[in-house]
Amino acid sequence: MTSNLHRLLRTGLLLVIFVLLLATAYLAGLGNMRKLRQDGYNAGYEAALEDRGFAPISGTPTVDEPQTAIVSGTVTAVTTDVLTITEEVPSSTDPGPTRSVVLASGGTVVGITPKDPVVLERELAAYNRAHQRNPNSTDPLPAPEEQRAIALADLRVGDRVSIITLAADADPISAQRITRTAVATQ
Repeated sequence: MTSNLHRLLRTGLLLVIFVLLLATAYLAGLGNMRKLRQDGYNAGYEAALEDRGFAPISGTPTVDEPQTAIVSGTVTAVTTDVLTITEEVPSSTDPGPTRSVVLASGGTVVGITPKDPVVLERELAAYNRAHQRNPNSTDPLPAPEEQRAIALADLRVGDRVSIITLAADADPISAQRITRTAVATQ
């Protein structure tokens, strides 16, 4: 009887070990299958995009887009085609270096001015009415300022500007866009 009991225990123990090994193998294989299935889906999706002439989503882009940099400062001098600024150095109260700025071909100069309070109030009221009628509306909130194209000569000494450039270390800085963020008080 004890030999039958030992045989039964040994068989039960082997069965438990077999089930644990089988469960482990199944779970490991299932995880790999999910990854393989996802990788296969992505590969097929990217191949379909390439067949239709679109660039693949993952991988390196075929066209290198230039990286822009932002330089901010206070205008110290303005001529017809050159702007001189004292650059603001982040995390410092000391004035930064004096930099020359020229407007690149096709570049723009924009002035930001606060909206008339009456106009802004009217726009906000219309925005609120639209959202009461349709709470799921994705209309943007009215901006409190207006952006208008201005000439480089419209900038004055003391104006604060933000400059978007492709090369922040160049001298002079070639600006893609100059934005007057604050007007000097005189």
